[in-house]
Amino acid sequence: LSDPRRPLRQAALEGILRIEPDEHASEAKLLRGLTTPDQDHQAIWALSRLDGPSKVAVLALAGMARDSQYRYPHFAADALGRIGRGAITAVPALLAVVADGGRGQRCNVAVALTEIAPQDERVVEALVRAHEDDLAAGRGDSAHEMLVDAIGKLGPAARAAVPSLIADLEKGQGAVRGKAAWALGAIGPDAAGGHEAVAAVAALIGALRSGDEDLVAHAANALLAFGAAAVPLLVETTTLPLPDRARSAAVQVLGITGSRAREAVPVLLALLVDCDLK
Repeated sequence: LSDPRRPLRQAALEGILRIEPDEHASEAKLLRGLTTPDQDHQAIWALSRLDGPSKVAVLALAGMARDSQYRYPHFAADALGRIGRGAITAVPALLAVVADGGRGQRCNVAVALTEIAPQDERVVEALVRAHEDDLAAGRGDSAHEMLVDAIGKLGPAARAAVPSLIADLEKGQGAVRGKAAWALGAIGPDAAGGHEAVAAVAALIGALRSGDEDLVAHAANALLAFGAAAVPLLVETTTLPLPDRARSAAVQVLGITGSRAREAVPVLLALLVDCDLK
């Protein structure tokens, strides 16, 4: 059922419906709709809205998500993501798509996996490896941005992605830099730990100091997750000859950090009479 070849998938599905008609009576019309070109799109959506679709339905959707010759593999992947943990039997098939960097639906599949099995080590490893492969290949398109989003959704479990996310933050183009900043914040200091947390904070501070309007905002929000670990570099940022946007953002992060940023008070007091800071 999860085979990417449509004829085999259709034959398997029809065989199951004939062998076990009673077990699949409630889904039979929708399952047959998956094999009908003018009904498949609607059938995918309807199956994803059921309260607990069957294993047969999940595997059939997984096969469609793997099929690069199919018109809507991304739609099938999105449907599995909506089903969530109930689609756990689809994970092996979906991992095969993530491993194939040439599949256009890979980013949708990656996002679906974060909804289905976010704590599965196989999922984390596959997404981190795919991100590293993207960087090595010089990819930075919207599909790559979705992959970065997916890694961020894994949260602390994705600590192995910190080095490659830093590379995206420092060298990426366009929106991917902001998404990398968000993902670093979502992974956070406890997961990153040690030198990885230090490297993440340093990279985010560098982004904040860039003065780029959008990037400064993303970096500031991400730095909030690091709490006291970010305070020394944030304090230093307020004293440097940087764009007002960067210095003001550093001050705001220090304020939100609260009592953990107590060491910043003398510098903040000095800034009260700083005629140069707007």
